[in-house]
Amino acid sequence: MPAAGWSVVRAGLLYCSSLDPLGASLIEGLEDAAVVTDRSLTVVAWNAVMEELTGTTRQAALGRPAAEMLAFLRDTDVASHLARALGGETSITGDVRYECPSRTREGWIACMHQPSCRHHMPSKVVNM
Repeated sequence: MPAAGWSVVRAGLLYCSSLDPLGASLIEGLEDAAVVTDRSLTVVAWNAVMEELTGTTRQAALGRPAAEMLAFLRDTDVASHLARALGGETSITGDVRYECPSRTREGWIACMHQPSCRHHMPSKVVNM
């Protein structure tokens, strides 16, 4: 639970097999930090807000495992939440600590993983 004076950051992740130009534009335009992965949970997109939050550039994040790139989330089993979401289950972390040593930034972040309704495919997941 955040202490008085701390704000909670929202982050979103979209899990899909591919990302078209419109989808990429929408992800980039979000005010929340956003990551897109393929079904093997490899990062295929990383928006500017995520770059600002973590200090990790888009180029450095692309092609890397999502669980590795989201290691800044403390005290949360990222891999478990990702697996549950890919299985079609909604998974809510609530407010969890994050720490980005490269930015000397820390705080609280709220995450919710849920199946995407796009094409009604349970292997596609949206996370906010």
